Amino acid sequence: MKIKVLSLLLLCSWPSYGQDTLKLVNWNLLNYSDATRDQYYRTVLRHVKPDVLVVEEMTSQAMVDAFFNNVINVVFPGQFSKSPFVDGPDTDNELYYRTSKFSFISNTPIPTALRNISEFKLYNAVAADTFRVYAVHLKASSGGANEALRASEVDSVRKKTNALSNGKYFIICGDFNIYASTEAAYQKLMLDNPGDDGHFVDALNLIGTWNHVSYASYHTQSPRVRAFGGGATGGMDDRFDMILFSRAVSQPGRIQYLNGSLTPVGNDGQHYNDSINRLPNNSVPDSVAIALHNASDHLPISARFVFSGGGGGVNFALLTRIVLRDNGGESDSLEFGTGAGSTDGIDVLFGEYELPPVPPTGVLDVRWQVTGTLGTKRDIRDTLGGARQQVIYSCKMQAGAGGYPFVLKWYRQELPAGTFTVRDGPNGALFSVNMKQQDSLVISDEGIQQFQLVYDAGNSVYRSVQSGWSIVSLPVTVPDRWKTTVFPTSTTNAFAFIPTGYVSRDSLDYGKGYWLKFPSTQSLAVSGDIRAFDTISVFQGWNIIGSTSNPVPVANITQVPNGIVTSLYFGYGSAGYVATTSISPMNGYWVKVSQNGHLILGTAPDNAARTGLPATFQFIPTPPPAKNPNSEVAPHKK
Repeated sequence: MKIKVLSLLLLCSWPSYGQDTLKLVNWNLLNYSDATRDQYYRTVLRHVKPDVLVVEEMTSQAMVDAFFNNVINVVFPGQFSKSPFVDGPDTDNELYYRTSKFSFISNTPIPTALRNISEFKLYNAVAADTFRVYAVHLKASSGGANEALRASEVDSVRKKTNALSNGKYFIICGDFNIYASTEAAYQKLMLDNPGDDGHFVDALNLIGTWNHVSYASYHTQSPRVRAFGGGATGGMDDRFDMILFSRAVSQPGRIQYLNGSLTPVGNDGQHYNDSINRLPNNSVPDSVAIALHNASDHLPISARFVFSGGGGGVNFALLTRIVLRDNGGESDSLEFGTGAGSTDGIDVLFGEYELPPVPPTGVLDVRWQVTGTLGTKRDIRDTLGGARQQVIYSCKMQAGAGGYPFVLKWYRQELPAGTFTVRDGPNGALFSVNMKQQDSLVISDEGIQQFQLVYDAGNSVYRSVQSGWSIVSLPVTVPDRWKTTVFPTSTTNAFAFIPTGYVSRDSLDYGKGYWLKFPSTQSLAVSGDIRAFDTISVFQGWNIIGSTSNPVPVANITQVPNGIVTSLYFGYGSAGYVATTSISPMNGYWVKVSQNGHLILGTAPDNAARTGLPATFQFIPTPPPAKNPNSEVAPHKK
């Protein structure tokens, strides 16, 4: 049996035009190499809440993955992805990004004498434009020789930005190790050549030597006065970490810096030559000040940018990626997913764009094939149209100079309910791999230059939720009932209601309703086995019940004992509590009953299953009178 349920509220998830203010944070992590400081990173990120996080001093692919799994994905479960890692000399840079706001295009290293500078390219659907982020970690220490090396490194990045056409949106961030505005590296960054638009703008425009007490509010190193776990000491006295941006970003346009938003996180200007955790700290909670002190010898620096003027407001039911690496170590990634309103063509509003022609043989190139185009890095399809439950993404790949074998890597923990298969062609004659049973595949045969990724959505239920609180439920049987798996974009715990009040739940029960908060209006999709009926236990007073896979008129709900329901059924939406005549899939509803009992939704396959109630009930003492749902007290108690 297949099901496809669409709430009328789904219209809210179609593209809208407006703007989005997003936060970019840069942080030198101090040679991230183990988990001993993870708790401190998590505390800081919970406070900062970035949309893009750029970090320096990553030591390996394993550490990039560890930081993602143990820090990013713990604080923001299922909300972020990471760029492909490029392992260069010395330590490296990495970028983590919120997938609902950006799609990833590329990570291109810019070699220098010491470390690579990274050019990350992202696409934002609201602005309908590309956003470049240059991550740097310039040569450290004072003295003429080190200043000359920093200036040479800046020359490398200016060659890239000078070659861009006028009006491009880009920033540069990182650990610059620059001591004064008079230093050659800084001057070269600021230099406005008449023949190009590749210079950078400093929103602060601080003149002179920066390690002076008059600039105490802008310092980012060092939040420590004693050594432990490596790193610099000496207290807050250097402005090494910066976020600068292009002329286009400094002016009104699709992507614009929000004036006054540039902030060294945790610096209240009262800790010159002192540790950031000398309390009180007037800019962050005490726990954050302590975490900043223990995490790194640099403070994060953040800035907000306003994205507007293009499309936007689109939502993804699924968005993840697959990474392809050839035998020479070159790698690239492709994103795939589903979203209401997307098509099989190029959908600009979903961050898709057509690629230029395939480069010559020997140059790595991977792309999704889209009929009538040269291909794309992101392919978003719509599983809501008609009766289609299967989506096929087709990739064409060309190895770089290193040749075969190709290694394909994906993130099976990001895959929702349904079946995901990687195969060589329509019949999978050479290979057919279940992507939920393994997370990589090696393709050694040079004759295989394309593959298919097949997503069988199975039985799926869809609904939309508003920004803020909603009441949700499990309408299908799923293999993993953890809240973070079923509803990964929610930003709170799940709150159930029992006779004594609200309780937090990590795992969701069938037949129960839960309060969850979402950061924006979005469409939700849950896939699994059909639940055509359900027997829901209720206790005396108010209850939040769940749903089945199909709409159920409240008039058809069986009450055991008969006549125990004493109220209307209340749903919750943008207008608050509203009485309903039908129980819709994935929604939750308040209902009041006169005594403990059961409510039976839907039609069982036989009478025995329908009447399969417990032999006895466990009676619960009568709770205090429940609040009237119309008071809207429920959301405020969480």
